[in-house]
Amino acid sequence: MLNYIKSEFYRVLHTKDIYLFTGVISILFVLMNIILFVSNTNLDNFPYGTVSFSLNAIIGGMTWLFVAGALVVATLYSGEKKYGTLKNTIAYGISREHIFLGKCIVSCVVAFFSMINILIAYIGSACLLLSGPVNVPIKELISGVFAVLLCAFASVILAVALFQFFDKEILAAIVWLLVMDYIPQLCFYAGLKIDILNKIAQWLPWNYLKYEVRANMSGYQCLWNTSFGLMKCVVTGIIGIAVFTVLGLVLTRKKEV
Repeated sequence: MLNYIKSEFYRVLHTKDIYLFTGVISILFVLMNIILFVSNTNLDNFPYGTVSFSLNAIIGGMTWLFVAGALVVATLYSGEKKYGTLKNTIAYGISREHIFLGKCIVSCVVAFFSMINILIAYIGSACLLLSGPVNVPIKELISGVFAVLLCAFASVILAVALFQFFDKEILAAIVWLLVMDYIPQLCFYAGLKIDILNKIAQWLPWNYLKYEVRANMSGYQCLWNTSFGLMKCVVTGIIGIAVFTVLGLVLTRKKEV
């Protein structure tokens, strides 16, 4: 498996896809800050040209890490079925389980460093172009990112499992959305009537990041700033990684190549 992981890292680092992905997302964040800067310069009493306003958009929407992680997987392995890459790899004697685990490791590492570069561009452009205090919003952003990092890795592993199992990438994306977004929301609304579903909903990352994080001009109320909230993020991340890894191994064994 180690040789497969090395070959995947070599392939990823010597193709332009992940660089384009990271560059495009970084440029979009920089453009957002440029728009805020231009508006702040040309409009009187413009209240949103601050570092806190820019960073709050991400602090209050940490689920973007889950989506970005899934997009990294799609970037790395789109077209794999078309070119028969999996068949060729298996033909070299590498087991399906090792292929899946290798993809998970490579995807998580690549996604992590892609995220770091995006955050550098995002935070750096905000600090250079916008006004206002920087310490508190940057602290909240970095704290939030590392609090939900394990959950983000879990979403990456789920994406690898689904993209490897389903022949059509659109179907894998739909199932990923069902598991990560729609089912948690369904549990939340059903939990308004059913107590057990309410308790389950409170421990689903998409829900607690949506309803237990507040980031606005008046201040912050983020669950990762409490010991229980941070514990919830870490525990659900570990459980997610374990569950989706087992799911991926099961799907990998059932998949016909």
